[in-house]
Amino acid sequence: MRYRSLQILLIAAAISAAAATTLAQADPKPGPYVPKPAIQPAPVYGPSTSVIERSLPVAANLTASLCVIKGNVHINGWDRKEMRVLIKDGSDFAFRVLESDSDGLAAWTTLQSSPNGPRRSPSSDCVSGDRIEVDVPFGSRIDIKGQESTVEVDSVRVVKISNVGGDASIRNVSEGVSATVYQGDISVMDSSGPASLETTTGNIVAVDLKPRQPGENFRAKTNNGVISVSGLGFRQSEISTISGTVSYVGKILEGGSYSFATTSGSIRLELPETTSSIIAASYGFGGFNTDLPMKILTEDVSPGSFKRVTGQIGGGGATVKLSTTSGNIVIKKR
Repeated sequence: MRYRSLQILLIAAAISAAAATTLAQADPKPGPYVPKPAIQPAPVYGPSTSVIERSLPVAANLTASLCVIKGNVHINGWDRKEMRVLIKDGSDFAFRVLESDSDGLAAWTTLQSSPNGPRRSPSSDCVSGDRIEVDVPFGSRIDIKGQESTVEVDSVRVVKISNVGGDASIRNVSEGVSATVYQGDISVMDSSGPASLETTTGNIVAVDLKPRQPGENFRAKTNNGVISVSGLGFRQSEISTISGTVSYVGKILEGGSYSFATTSGSIRLELPETTSSIIAASYGFGGFNTDLPMKILTEDVSPGSFKRVTGQIGGGGATVKLSTTSGNIVIKKR
């Protein structure tokens, strides 16, 4: 009997111990707090910037030929016999000397791209970059061929630009400007020498241009755009647009020959009271008006036809031809 009671007590103790163990496993005591490591955000880097700059000793009358595929081009003259080129975020390049002078200085040079820059491309005679800076001697001749380039030129001897797309801004050129842009505006200021400005689609602005030698001409032409000219010192001038207005402010020089034409647009001249010229005006849908006293020499203004008026202002010392198919011709007094 005593043995059985002892057996029952042992079984009860075992059951109690098992229950306590089960409770301990089901509801463990919390341990010390261990914070989780913070997740660091991925680093963000800005766009990489590459700047390549090189220089070359050159002659004072350097000829620099540049081919630019794409970029904003800034060319400046300076008082050094050195050509400095900086290209930002573009092709690596090297100078290619085509001709040297008797002192061994580069007299004619171009740029040759290399495939080492951030924008890797096969080696060629054309460069590209977000910004292209070129410093050359004041006496340099610059010849630029571009595809999609905005070009600014200041203080050199001669400039020739041929650009497919992009504006051209030129100033302080001493011996001549030639700019042909197929899609873009052209502006030329404070320059001398013969000037030929042409764009297919874009405006032309010319301010304070004059010949360097007698007989040099000024020519401005656009197919679709406005032409604005002021302070012109040329006696031989031809200004025309197919679709757009022509504006001229300045003198008509003695013995000069001037031609202003547009197919669809008006022609507006602002001339001094001392102007002396023969005026030959022809217009279709529009009218003709002058603030300056003009003696009518011939006139054909029949309704429904192309109208023609020839008159004399002052002594008639120059010839001015004005022509528009659809638009007005107006001569204002300055």
